[in-house]
Amino acid sequence: MPEPGRHAGLAKLVDRLKALRGSSRALIAALLLLIFIGESLVMMAVEAWMPHPHPRWLEALVDAGLLTLICSPVIVWVVRRFARRSRLALQALDIASDGFWVADAQGRLLEVNAGYARMSGYSRGELLGMRINDLDAMETPEVTRSHIAQIMAHGFGRFDTRHRRRDGSVYDVHVTTAWLPDLQCFAVFVHDDSARVAAERAQVEQARHLQRLLDSTAEGIYGVDPQGRCTFINRAALQLLGHADADGEAALPGRPILGLIHHHHADGRPYPEAECRIQQARAGAQALQVAAR
Repeated sequence: MPEPGRHAGLAKLVDRLKALRGSSRALIAALLLLIFIGESLVMMAVEAWMPHPHPRWLEALVDAGLLTLICSPVIVWVVRRFARRSRLALQALDIASDGFWVADAQGRLLEVNAGYARMSGYSRGELLGMRINDLDAMETPEVTRSHIAQIMAHGFGRFDTRHRRRDGSVYDVHVTTAWLPDLQCFAVFVHDDSARVAAERAQVEQARHLQRLLDSTAEGIYGVDPQGRCTFINRAALQLLGHADADGEAALPGRPILGLIHHHHADGRPYPEAECRIQQARAGAQALQVAAR
């Protein structure tokens, strides 16, 4: 007969099932039930056909045989299901346009998807075994080691840098990475940010070009948003308002312009915003010429 200790061990396994959910709990419960029923039937047959007491090695052989018979198909099914999910995950990563790495704690690349291979110009075989510093065009090895330690401590990191392609050209990337302590590796997503960075640089250059054009005129020119705040101002307007120094040029944008220009009437009365011709022109979307002193 099965020993009492074996029933106690079975009870502990059943208790552990409470921590599982869904199909995993049902699968393990079915396995335990099959093993229990199978062992009971086999041991009843052994007791009926063999004399008492039967050797303990026979019970161990029966247990091993049952476990092999019942669990082997389940193990094969689980392995095949895991392999299928792994293949699907790898295929999804290869389809993605963004790059993906798996890197160890020393910064060596252990796995790379096709997206990063296309992005960098390297083949996957060339990338595997390379280090982060072989690709990062901004960080020195010392800075990278410090960066790795920082991300390992916090568990997550997100930053902008520049990578070097196989042909030597450099491109902007946005990196999102997480440290996986159970696997002792980094999961790294690399997004090619060249288009966004180029657009921002073009916008900054366009703003500088516009400012140079404004500063080349002798007339004072400034812009006002719907809230009456200064959006830009040229050098001539700064001189007229007495803010020709560098501090004034940096401080005026973003401030309400009404108080700087229409502080009060000539007789000292306050100048209300409702009487401001500039505000009236903005509200009525029409051109006005105003002579004032």
